[in-house]
Amino acid sequence: MCAYWWGNSTSSAARRLRRAYDALPGARVGWDSHGSDGGPSISYAGLQDGVSHVLAPMEKWRQRSEGGTDERNERRGGRRTRALAWARGPGRGDLIALGLYGDEAARHDFGRHLVAPLRIHYLIHLDNSPEAFLARFGKKDRENIRRGLRKHDWNLERTGRPEDFDLFYTSMHVPTMAARHQGWVRSERRDVAEHVLFRRGLLFFLRRGSERVAGVLCRVEGGTLVIRLAGVMDGDARHYRDGAQLMLYHLVMRWAIGQGIRRAELSGSRPFISEGLYAFKRKFRPQIVVPKTHFADKRLILAPRRDTAEVRDFLRDHPVITVNRSGELRVAYPYDRKRPPRTDLPWDCSGISGAQEIDLDCLLAGLPGPAVSRRDERRATR
Repeated sequence: MCAYWWGNSTSSAARRLRRAYDALPGARVGWDSHGSDGGPSISYAGLQDGVSHVLAPMEKWRQRSEGGTDERNERRGGRRTRALAWARGPGRGDLIALGLYGDEAARHDFGRHLVAPLRIHYLIHLDNSPEAFLARFGKKDRENIRRGLRKHDWNLERTGRPEDFDLFYTSMHVPTMAARHQGWVRSERRDVAEHVLFRRGLLFFLRRGSERVAGVLCRVEGGTLVIRLAGVMDGDARHYRDGAQLMLYHLVMRWAIGQGIRRAELSGSRPFISEGLYAFKRKFRPQIVVPKTHFADKRLILAPRRDTAEVRDFLRDHPVITVNRSGELRVAYPYDRKRPPRTDLPWDCSGISGAQEIDLDCLLAGLPGPAVSRRDERRATR
């Protein structure tokens, strides 16, 4: 219970304790990351949460954009007693990512930069009927849901048997997280998931006929249905293509409506709208919020150190949800004359007040950088 409270409590006492821990000597980290296939070198410094929540996905996106594999990332670093001083030192990456508390960030000058919440959550205000809830989806998703119910005989199973928890955690959740996050799997420990989520929560399976295809582990907290852990059988991506994840979440929300529950939370993600989780959860027309846990005051600072084609490509390809000092959320679309903004990635969700286009020529003005980057050199030799 303590481990779950440590990561998920919204109490002021928990947040104060977490901040005191984050201030201990050696609690901060600094890592340099390079991709052997190119892409910007990245340095992350600050709160340890950011290693799995920020650095790991940024490495994955870098390698995908270069056509490489996640195993080709080269990472060096560890705990730092003076993480910010380390981040300002020589030899750091083309792009600096900092995980800091908001008031810490406000006391330092990082040059031109973007500020985002370190994590965002997705709240759903449930309708009074399943039909009204279905109506919030786009036409294509509504048709897929109706077709799936007819064609695949999708149905929802609720269970409380210990052996079913073992099946869910071992054969669905763990393989799914491994496939999604590779070496940096982020999840609840098995003992925490069993004692805090399963025994005090709800386990659902999505079945195709009688075959269990996917599962989700939830809790009702303060009248809100909170989805904590999910997965598909063996982490097999074919189940996503079959629409299993959308159907599972839809049927669980329908169950909640039938129980008189009026709010649900789809857990969270990083603050980048290029992420697949954002695109998927946006289907439910959620409200985007900064979580009230220890992440409430934690911020991600993106501060370029060099003006290279790789940095420009990376920032343009991953529009970020920014936050100002008053807590307002807006989406930033970086662009330049050669790189139009990625407005093909829609942001429109409740909780986000709008979007703005960020001129990379202004953001990167005055930064050093080779006139010809590594990517340009490769293109020139083709």
